[in-house]
Amino acid sequence: MKVVINACYGGFSLSHEGVLLYCKLKGLKVWHEPDLKYPTIGSGTYWIVPPKERPKEINWHESTQEERIAYNQAHSKMTIYSREIERNDPFLVQVVEQLKEKAGGTCASLKVVDVPDDVQWTIEEYDGNEHVAETHDTWS
Repeated sequence: MKVVINACYGGFSLSHEGVLLYCKLKGLKVWHEPDLKYPTIGSGTYWIVPPKERPKEINWHESTQEERIAYNQAHSKMTIYSREIERNDPFLVQVVEQLKEKAGGTCASLKVVDVPDDVQWTIEEYDGNEHVAETHDTWS
């Protein structure tokens, strides 16, 4: 099984080009909304629904906890956030194999690792630098 990890300090993320290719491979139409406040930190929001179908913005400070939770859930269902993609997603693997060093976002260097199919695995990291580890029971 192929698994994608971040092979440098910083953290896992896809580049703009990587997100667009991932969505294309998945057959998703995407609307990119750039982050104008912090353009160098992230690559904005990638909506998979047109603007008229998006949740109405709420006043965060005047909203109840339930309203905030409902908004966040709706937002999550309508966007692609690269850090939430399953690392063994075949389309993610294809993006990294196809784009190579251009697949990684800010502070990311993505790499495909082969893991035996019969191994239960998890991704462990230190300061964003990741490795695949075999899952073991732990007690605390």
